[in-house]
Amino acid sequence: MVPPLHVARATSPALRLLLGGGGGGFLGRALSAAADSPPQEYAALLESEARNCERAFDRDRSRRIRQKLQDAYARFTTGHDDATVVGDHVYYEVQGRVCRRELRAASRVGAGPEELLVDLDRAPPGATSRDARLRGLRVSPGRSRLALTVSRGGSAALACLVLALPGPGRAGRRRRLRSPGAPLLCCLPSVTAVEWATDSVLYYTEAAEQLIPRAVCALQLGDAGAATHRLFQERDDSCFVGLARTRDGRFVTVNRSWRGHGSEVLLLDTAAPLRPPRVVQERAPGLTYHVERAGGRLHVLAALAESDEYQVLRASESAPGREGWRPLWRPPRGTRLLDVDFLDSCLVASLTAERGALALSVVPYDRPDRTATVQLAPWACVLEPDASPGRDAERGPEEFGFRLSSPVLPGERRVLDVASGRVRGDAGDGDPGGDATAERDAERSVERDGYSVRRLHAVSQDGTAVPLTVLHSRDPPGGDLSGRPLLAHVYGAYGVDVAMGFRPELRVLADAGWVLAFCHVRGGGERGRWWHAAGRGAHKRAGLHDLRSCLAELHARGLSRPGLTALAASSAGAVLAGALCNESPGLVRAVVLQAPFLDVLGTMRRPELPLTPQERGEWGDPLSDAAALRHITSYCPYTNVRPQAYPAMYISCSLGDRLVPAAGVLRYVSRLRQAMAEYRASRPPLAGAEAATEPPLVVSVHEGGSHCGPGDLDGHVREVRTRFLKRRRYARPCTVKTVILSGVKSAFSRIAVRPVNLWPHTIQCGVCAWVQIC
Repeated sequence: MVPPLHVARATSPALRLLLGGGGGGFLGRALSAAADSPPQEYAALLESEARNCERAFDRDRSRRIRQKLQDAYARFTTGHDDATVVGDHVYYEVQGRVCRRELRAASRVGAGPEELLVDLDRAPPGATSRDARLRGLRVSPGRSRLALTVSRGGSAALACLVLALPGPGRAGRRRRLRSPGAPLLCCLPSVTAVEWATDSVLYYTEAAEQLIPRAVCALQLGDAGAATHRLFQERDDSCFVGLARTRDGRFVTVNRSWRGHGSEVLLLDTAAPLRPPRVVQERAPGLTYHVERAGGRLHVLAALAESDEYQVLRASESAPGREGWRPLWRPPRGTRLLDVDFLDSCLVASLTAERGALALSVVPYDRPDRTATVQLAPWACVLEPDASPGRDAERGPEEFGFRLSSPVLPGERRVLDVASGRVRGDAGDGDPGGDATAERDAERSVERDGYSVRRLHAVSQDGTAVPLTVLHSRDPPGGDLSGRPLLAHVYGAYGVDVAMGFRPELRVLADAGWVLAFCHVRGGGERGRWWHAAGRGAHKRAGLHDLRSCLAELHARGLSRPGLTALAASSAGAVLAGALCNESPGLVRAVVLQAPFLDVLGTMRRPELPLTPQERGEWGDPLSDAAALRHITSYCPYTNVRPQAYPAMYISCSLGDRLVPAAGVLRYVSRLRQAMAEYRASRPPLAGAEAATEPPLVVSVHEGGSHCGPGDLDGHVREVRTRFLKRRRYARPCTVKTVILSGVKSAFSRIAVRPVNLWPHTIQCGVCAWVQIC
């Protein structure tokens, strides 16, 4: 790591239900668990923030911007982008209706009649709820049964529906869950992952409190009904458990992982599906590994020590332990391994160089010394392998399908012929791929469809080079971008890259003249495992230094300036963004935080919280380690809020978020408002233009939802729309130069840019000739 967004009012029945008189509702329980103050105090704060959010936005502007976003989503979203191809069918969801089409042999596209498999909004009580949405699906090996994982009412909790698929000769027959002979075989109420062993045995992870998987079970389906067998019980509170099916289907792996502290894999043999799993290699200090089987071989992707990068090794099925691992291939120096796909005769490794140029390496199992590397298009920022387990229906057995995209360019499908090394596009035409010199010349601007991509670096406080990716529409005459608004993104946690996949809202911003920057700070995974280690635990402040240096570098290069800069972060990325607001608020004019994690110290000092044990590897343990206590205290956004000038801020959260409860966000907002009020009280009263441009703090709380925000596309568009909004409130014409807020994932503004007239609704200042983006 998306119910409609609207402002919660005091009169909202849903809000009253959530608050539940006397703190007995969902929010009341969450507040009681997450804060020392009484729930009623936060209920009043929630209502106050709802009124403030309502006052902050212009309704006419809201309609215009929402229409722009809807147009962008309609243009770039097909509705079937997440379709899954299995065998001779393509499976997909449209507005809660899970359907499939048969693939036509000639075209290999879903051109057959549409079969309705299930309407999630019409499921029997207890199976799903209204606004349920499909999160994943698995088709059994014999194509006779279907397992759907479904979110319920925008919640992060998942249910699993097991359906009987129509057999041969019944193609095109419309099947509804309420019809006679309904294909619903079983409903599992709380799961996190599912994988088929056979047509009659489904493995799943059973979720405990806070959706943490704690057991691996097998659902056995038969003529007499269904039976459940518990095959593995997790007893370590700091461990996460996941499932994955090997490429050839022989094994399902049980993946036990400890954040920052290694992993352990167990094998479930699908030939004996009810047998308990066996361990491949017991957990060892510094060892992190994954297991795959393809072409009759067992392969291990492993980092053998804390400081090591991943490599591929061979293993024996009869004795799969570490002592029998034999090296097969490791990535070249200066590259980072993104992913590995195992085909029948070779593996295909997705790689990135230090500055972000993408490549594919083809490694034959029998002759790894004959590895061939293919450079990919230099404009691409993200490489996504085909996720569908049955994608072979669309390609040959020795072809590798993938998509290339950037934040402003939607995914373009490519297929690599591993024998020839040739990459072709969707239409079968040749793809020029990348340039072998692309990495050496990474700082040059690469253009594609009118958008420039530049890969830069900033020098951090300790001399470390920090990668930066910058995108914008074509350079203006003279190349001066200092007058353009800038939206910078940061994450820097868990070894996860800052998100750079395509988003229609970012395309809208780029078309409007914005510069988009992505800061690849330490704590993320952009330069490998060592990059994560250099920014977690006792080194977390390194990511803050990196972020500060990235923003300074962007301004020094003339890519906008502080008064036109907005910063966007979500979840754990808000730790660095919030710390920057406390320590260097003058570097940005606006900040947008989505589902923000802001009270690191308070969370890590509460071991009774379900997720705290898993987080110690990332943040440290302030209860047992005095040094960790001092370090967390030094940067924790909540702890270090102080009376000073802060940037304008837009913060969004969801009442249904179990990972970052809304109560914690509201505590931060309350503390920040108090500090801002103290700062204003300590200064002489403002008047005129200065009073009109006082940076605001706007908070949007979604009813329901989850950690990912609203639960449907319309709700997501509304959320993005809200972040574009602002009110016109000028004391004099030149105040159109001021920044109020920015958004997302995207941004909104009271930001002025040079006259570009890219948006149909603009206001030109007669004094300074600047134009305000609507």
